[in-house]
Amino acid sequence: MPLTCALSLNLIINAFGLVQITLLTKHIDFKTQLKVSVIATVISGTIGVPMAFNGFGVWSLVAQSLSSNLFRTALLWLFNTWRPSLAFSFVALRGMFAFGSKLLCAKLIATIFNNIYLIVIGKMFSAADLGFYSRAKGLQQLPVANISGIVSRVTFPVFSSVQDDKPRLKRGVRKALLTLAMLNFPLMIGMGVVARPLVMVLLTEKWGPCIPYLQSLCVVGMLYPVHLINLNVLTAQGRSDLFFRLEILKKILVVIAISVTYRWGIIAMIYGQIVTSCLGYFLNAYYTGKMLDYPITEQIQDLIPSLALAGIMGLGVYALKYAHIANQLALLSAQIITGIVLYAVLCYIFRISSFMDVIEMVKSKLLNIR
Repeated sequence: MPLTCALSLNLIINAFGLVQITLLTKHIDFKTQLKVSVIATVISGTIGVPMAFNGFGVWSLVAQSLSSNLFRTALLWLFNTWRPSLAFSFVALRGMFAFGSKLLCAKLIATIFNNIYLIVIGKMFSAADLGFYSRAKGLQQLPVANISGIVSRVTFPVFSSVQDDKPRLKRGVRKALLTLAMLNFPLMIGMGVVARPLVMVLLTEKWGPCIPYLQSLCVVGMLYPVHLINLNVLTAQGRSDLFFRLEILKKILVVIAISVTYRWGIIAMIYGQIVTSCLGYFLNAYYTGKMLDYPITEQIQDLIPSLALAGIMGLGVYALKYAHIANQLALLSAQIITGIVLYAVLCYIFRISSFMDVIEMVKSKLLNIR
């Protein structure tokens, strides 16, 4: 109880920095946010680590967490010139509430349904099955969650800044989709291919039953960041009403999928997730197509090259399985290095536009350093 009370102070501390973070994100100022996070992490670490060495136990973690958020909030106020005033506008509140309330409801529904598979599996299957699924989901979410977080934070303010220039917005959406496909497709396909040595090295053999779950969930993860791009178009256009309706419709599809597939086991339920993910992508992309003249057929044509090259990379990495490398760590290392090199070479040979953009950006940075 005392730990919960202490950690709950983070809610109050973080609340004072929310507007500052939102303004920095709106102005696409991630450099300041990075600076703030690094400084706060270093300072809080100098508080938490000595406390841990001096026997404060779990309270050292509490102190580290509280100090990190406290210094981060203070630095946000220091580096940002905005200050609140005592004026209150009901007109502004009415406009923001009309937009934000629908997004809030949609996010609440999404949060509930993010855990619905864990609840159903926990009720219908054994605790061991739930543990294996949960562990597989956690591994799959590591790259997906990081990519999705970056996508949401970057694309929304960028799309909002050009919301009235439809041709420019379409170019931005297309570039974001191509970049995401170039990154996420090989990550998910690669993780699915190296699932066995990855689990054996990181989690040991006792977690072996989660391997097929991880491989199937990687298919689900391939489309998730692409979903976000299309949904950010809706929010950037101020259509939170469509966002909310789509969330309701997609969650109905999830309920139908669970009710149909649970009787055949967890793998069948994951196949249901794959189907609902594909259907959800079609629903999200439909409105993007109408708003920006960027139909789903054109989106798929843009995504196919990266998907094809990631598939070829996956086959090359899978072939190493027959090299009879007994040590799992050595096999995993060889597969990862092979995958990175092979995919980079393929992207360069076929001149994948998003990959070439990254190459040019790296070259310009190196020239500036020189």
